[in-house]
Amino acid sequence: MANGHPQNIALTKTENQQVNFYYKMLYPIMSKVGGNIPNPEYNSEYSFIRNYDVTDRSKESSFIRAIRSVQNARRTCQLPVKIDFYMQALQCLFALEGNRSTQIEKMLASTAINILKISGENEKDVVKQNFKLAFRIRSKHTHGNKITYSDNEISAVSVKIDEYVREIIKIVFENKALDYSSKNEAKKVAKYFSNINKKTVNSKQKKKLSNFLCK
Repeated sequence: MANGHPQNIALTKTENQQVNFYYKMLYPIMSKVGGNIPNPEYNSEYSFIRNYDVTDRSKESSFIRAIRSVQNARRTCQLPVKIDFYMQALQCLFALEGNRSTQIEKMLASTAINILKISGENEKDVVKQNFKLAFRIRSKHTHGNKITYSDNEISAVSVKIDEYVREIIKIVFENKALDYSSKNEAKKVAKYFSNINKKTVNSKQKKKLSNFLCK
């Protein structure tokens, strides 16, 4: 689970259909194997999808790397490791490769806010604080430093980041304007999200100007 605790789950008929739907969409992308798509094995109590992550896919598209990071995050019960993989997944999805670490934290938060269409200022602040904490935990874990945050803080932010990642992947995956298949396309993806953030900034500036003129 997102909080690191193992737990048995049961899938509804609708959820089983969703598993099959996404499996058929992801299989050709993840495996790069031609021919017929093997049927997944699942029922109401468990789901088993063939695992193709034994191959080094560091040179694969950022979308594939993102999916692999999410898979790794879901497998581990160590929360700092889980959070690290979630951050990796979002960096891949937003095509932030090459940016400085000091920029990435703010870019992750602002892009997530815009994609998830979070409008309330209080809600935005919560998302920013969650990403700030997650990034601090990730940094301490990666550099082998002692993580001084409480178990409750780490567990809570892991659950929230898990929620963000799940929703963002569904939005991104179904967006036909995004293509992660090559480096050139990755640049277009980065520009796509950059434009989203610029539009939001410009909208805020216009609103402030309008409020100023109305006074």
